[in-house]
Amino acid sequence: MISDNRQIGFGLSAGGIAFMGLGILLFFDSRLIAIGNAMFFTGVILILGVQGTMRLFARCGFATIGLVAIEQLHHISLVHSI
Repeated sequence: MISDNRQIGFGLSAGGIAFMGLGILLFFDSRLIAIGNAMFFTGVILILGVQGTMRLFARCGFATIGLVAIEQLHHISLVHSI
């Protein structure tokens, strides 16, 4: 049985992929892509847990992705605040 946090994480990840796809289809709309990134990474955190996510991004190959994710979330909080 899948826990509630993982179910919410899968939903957020799927929604994030949908928003990113929609942002790409609408001529690279940066706001939709930013929302999709935030939803996707929040979903990954809920699926793997905080420690599992840190281990994933701490690996040598994923260190750049982790830094890009942190920069993207920082960009969302500063530029696209409502």
